[in-house]
Amino acid sequence: MAATTTARLLWGLLLIHGLHFAHSQVHIVYLGHSHGRDDPLLTTRRHVRLLCNVFSGREEAEEAMVYSYTHGFSGFAAVLNSTQVLALAGFEEVISVFRSKTLKLHTTRSWDFMGLGWLGSQGSSSSLQLDHGHDIIVGVLDSGWILNSVSCYWIHA
Repeated sequence: MAATTTARLLWGLLLIHGLHFAHSQVHIVYLGHSHGRDDPLLTTRRHVRLLCNVFSGREEAEEAMVYSYTHGFSGFAAVLNSTQVLALAGFEEVISVFRSKTLKLHTTRSWDFMGLGWLGSQGSSSSLQLDHGHDIIVGVLDSGWILNSVSCYWIHA
Protein backbone atom coordinates (compact mmCIF):
# COMPACT_ATOMS: atom_id res chain seq x y z
CA MET A 1 0.00 0.00 0.00
CA ALA A 2 2.81 2.41 0.92
CA ALA A 3 4.63 1.58 -2.32
CA THR A 4 1.50 2.43 -4.34
CA THR A 5 1.10 5.77 -2.55
CA THR A 6 4.77 6.60 -3.11
CA ALA A 7 4.50 5.67 -6.78
CA ARG A 8 1.41 7.88 -7.20
CA LEU A 9 3.14 10.77 -5.45
CA LEU A 10 6.23 10.39 -7.62
CA TRP A 11 4.08 10.18 -10.76
CA GLY A 12 2.22 13.34 -9.73
CA LEU A 13 5.46 15.25 -9.16
CA LEU A 14 6.80 14.16 -12.54
CA LEU A 15 3.55 15.23 -14.20
CA ILE A 16 3.65 18.68 -12.58
CA HIS A 17 7.33 19.07 -13.50
CA GLY A 18 6.58 18.05 -17.09
CA LEU A 19 3.63 20.43 -17.37
CA HIS A 20 5.80 23.30 -16.18
CA PHE A 21 8.38 22.70 -18.90
CA ALA A 22 5.77 21.86 -21.53
CA HIS A 23 4.63 25.49 -21.37
CA SER A 24 8.16 26.86 -21.69
CA GLN A 25 9.11 28.03 -25.17
CA VAL A 26 11.99 29.90 -26.74
CA HIS A 27 11.45 33.65 -26.59
CA ILE A 28 13.49 36.54 -27.96
CA VAL A 29 14.16 39.32 -25.44
CA TYR A 30 14.91 42.53 -27.38
CA LEU A 31 16.95 45.14 -25.52
CA GLY A 32 17.49 47.66 -28.32
CA HIS A 33 20.25 48.81 -30.61
CA SER A 34 23.76 47.51 -30.03
CA HIS A 35 26.30 50.28 -30.45
CA GLY A 36 29.03 47.79 -31.23
CA ARG A 37 31.43 49.29 -28.68
CA ASP A 38 30.87 46.74 -25.94
CA ASP A 39 32.77 43.51 -25.64
CA PRO A 40 30.41 40.68 -26.73
CA LEU A 41 31.37 38.63 -23.66
CA LEU A 42 30.39 41.50 -21.33
CA THR A 43 27.10 41.94 -23.20
CA THR A 44 26.34 38.23 -22.81
CA ARG A 45 27.11 38.46 -19.09
CA ARG A 46 24.63 41.35 -18.79
CA HIS A 47 22.04 39.21 -20.56
CA VAL A 48 22.62 36.35 -18.11
CA ARG A 49 22.36 38.76 -15.14
CA LEU A 50 19.01 39.97 -16.46
CA LEU A 51 17.84 36.36 -16.82
CA CYS A 52 18.92 35.64 -13.23
CA ASN A 53 16.04 37.89 -12.11
CA VAL A 54 13.50 35.32 -13.31
CA PHE A 55 15.38 32.12 -12.46
CA SER A 56 16.48 30.69 -9.13
CA GLY A 57 20.19 30.96 -9.92
CA ARG A 58 22.90 31.76 -12.43
CA GLU A 59 23.35 28.15 -13.56
CA GLU A 60 19.63 27.79 -14.30
CA ALA A 61 19.67 31.11 -16.20
CA GLU A 62 22.68 30.03 -18.29
CA GLU A 63 20.99 26.72 -19.15
CA ALA A 64 17.85 28.56 -20.27
CA MET A 65 19.75 30.93 -22.57
CA VAL A 66 19.86 29.72 -26.15
CA TYR A 67 21.72 32.61 -27.83
CA SER A 68 23.04 36.04 -26.99
CA TYR A 69 22.66 38.67 -29.73
CA THR A 70 25.55 41.12 -29.47
CA HIS A 71 25.98 42.53 -33.00
CA GLY A 72 23.43 44.80 -34.65
CA PHE A 73 21.10 44.69 -31.69
CA SER A 74 21.26 43.65 -28.07
CA GLY A 75 19.09 40.81 -26.86
CA PHE A 76 18.95 37.11 -26.25
CA ALA A 77 16.92 33.98 -26.89
CA ALA A 78 15.96 31.88 -23.89
CA VAL A 79 13.55 29.12 -22.89
CA LEU A 80 10.94 30.90 -20.76
CA ASN A 81 7.51 30.18 -19.34
CA SER A 82 4.68 32.75 -19.41
CA THR A 83 5.40 34.01 -15.88
CA GLN A 84 9.05 34.64 -16.74
CA VAL A 85 8.06 36.39 -19.98
CA LEU A 86 5.78 38.79 -18.09
CA ALA A 87 8.43 39.46 -15.45
CA LEU A 88 11.12 40.22 -18.04
CA ALA A 89 8.77 42.46 -20.03
CA GLY A 90 8.37 44.59 -16.91
CA PHE A 91 12.05 45.56 -16.74
CA GLU A 92 12.86 49.07 -17.94
CA GLU A 93 15.73 47.96 -20.21
CA VAL A 94 13.56 45.37 -22.00
CA ILE A 95 11.89 46.77 -25.11
CA SER A 96 9.95 43.64 -26.07
CA VAL A 97 9.68 39.90 -25.50
CA PHE A 98 8.19 37.69 -28.20
CA ARG A 99 8.01 33.99 -28.94
CA SER A 100 10.57 32.69 -31.40
CA LYS A 101 9.08 31.16 -34.54
CA THR A 102 10.51 28.26 -36.47
CA LEU A 103 10.18 28.91 -40.17
CA LYS A 104 10.29 26.45 -43.03
CA LEU A 105 13.81 25.61 -44.14
CA HIS A 106 14.33 26.43 -47.83
CA THR A 107 17.79 24.90 -48.10
CA THR A 108 18.37 21.40 -46.89
CA ARG A 109 21.38 20.80 -44.66
CA SER A 110 22.34 24.51 -44.61
CA TRP A 111 24.15 24.11 -41.29
CA ASP A 112 26.42 21.50 -42.90
CA PHE A 113 26.94 23.75 -45.93
CA MET A 114 28.09 26.57 -43.62
CA GLY A 115 30.27 24.22 -41.58
CA LEU A 116 28.26 24.66 -38.40
CA GLY A 117 27.01 21.16 -37.69
CA TRP A 118 23.70 20.74 -35.89
CA LEU A 119 23.39 22.58 -32.54
CA GLY A 120 22.36 19.40 -30.74
CA SER A 121 25.70 17.78 -31.57
CA GLN A 122 27.62 20.56 -29.82
CA GLY A 123 26.86 19.20 -26.36
CA SER A 124 25.22 21.05 -23.52
CA SER A 125 27.87 23.67 -22.83
CA SER A 126 26.16 27.06 -22.86
CA SER A 127 29.37 28.79 -24.02
CA LEU A 128 29.37 26.68 -27.19
CA GLN A 129 25.73 27.42 -27.86
CA LEU A 130 26.12 31.17 -27.30
CA ASP A 131 28.91 31.43 -29.88
CA HIS A 132 27.25 29.13 -32.41
CA GLY A 133 27.34 30.71 -35.87
CA HIS A 134 29.78 33.48 -34.97
CA ASP A 135 30.75 35.69 -37.95
CA ILE A 136 28.11 34.21 -40.27
CA ILE A 137 25.54 36.31 -42.08
CA VAL A 138 22.55 34.45 -43.45
CA GLY A 139 20.66 36.17 -46.22
CA VAL A 140 18.40 35.60 -49.18
CA LEU A 141 19.38 36.63 -52.69
CA ASP A 142 16.43 37.36 -54.91
CA SER A 143 17.08 38.42 -58.50
CA GLY A 144 13.52 39.68 -58.78
CA TRP A 145 13.15 38.42 -62.33
CA ILE A 146 9.98 36.52 -63.08
CA LEU A 147 9.92 36.35 -66.84
CA ASN A 148 6.16 36.04 -67.19
CA SER A 149 5.56 38.99 -64.83
CA VAL A 150 3.92 42.17 -66.16
CA SER A 151 6.88 44.19 -64.86
CA CYS A 152 9.19 42.40 -67.31
CA TYR A 153 7.41 43.77 -70.37
CA TRP A 154 9.51 46.66 -71.55
CA ILE A 155 7.69 49.58 -73.12
CA HIS A 156 9.91 51.69 -75.36
CA ALA A 157 8.71 55.17 -76.14
